[in-house]
Amino acid sequence: MVRDGPADHRHRGRPLAAVVEGRLDVIAHDGAGARVEVSEVRGDPVTVTLTDGRLEVRHREDGAQGWFRSLMNTASGSSLNYAVVGIAVPRGTSVEIATVTGEGFVSGGGPSTRINTVSGSLLADGTEGELHLNTVSGEIIARGHTGILTAKTVSGEITASGALADIRAKSVSGDLSFDVTGSCRSVGASTMSGDLTVRVPYDLGVDLAASMVSGRVVVDDERFRASGGKVTAVLGPSDRRVAMRVKSVSGDISVLHAPAGTHPEPGRADGDTLRSEDTEGEDR
Repeated sequence: MVRDGPADHRHRGRPLAAVVEGRLDVIAHDGAGARVEVSEVRGDPVTVTLTDGRLEVRHREDGAQGWFRSLMNTASGSSLNYAVVGIAVPRGTSVEIATVTGEGFVSGGGPSTRINTVSGSLLADGTEGELHLNTVSGEIIARGHTGILTAKTVSGEITASGALADIRAKSVSGDLSFDVTGSCRSVGASTMSGDLTVRVPYDLGVDLAASMVSGRVVVDDERFRASGGKVTAVLGPSDRRVAMRVKSVSGDISVLHAPAGTHPEPGRADGDTLRSEDTEGEDR
């Protein structure tokens, strides 16, 4: 099934697409109009609606009850829903997608993009503005994002790269990895047992304040461990510095500078400080 939409609904509501199992792709293009292609449908029919400029493509019941029913049916192996959905939207359109176990891909979304999955594998590429990533146990990768990033996971892994202006992340046991290009104002993250890794450009200073119970903190090639539960590190130029505020129970925290070649050799400038609440707990 192929369905074409109106010429431009960029400012009239974020398109929403949700599938249980299968594949869901949303691609931004330079032309006008939206286009929906649906194939390989099994189970319930796929519904495509346009209400007050908001495009919705669903392969499940609407609302929280429908999402819970789809999740329970998938977990028990009784769900028959499967579909392959492709959506083309004008560039500059905000997008929201959701899957239970299905795979998904979003390219060029913005100024707001929301990506959600239970246990699927999702990829975002070249998005702009605000990017929201949410997963339970599935993997989400975001490449080349420009703007603000918000990430939440229970046990799934989240990896993101690009000109990440601000990062806010929460995890229970899933690992978080961020590769920052350009300037980044702030990183705020909390994790129970998941590891956090942040890589920044060579010439970007770091103002790190980390608290943990049993996790480790590694800044470039130096490892710091504080029995007092806190480590602070101030490194690099003061005019370009990212503020990192991190909390961890047992997850490791790693801050790295990009390698030489693309970035100069990382190192502490005069006046840089690296401190812990208990210097006797420091392990180099």
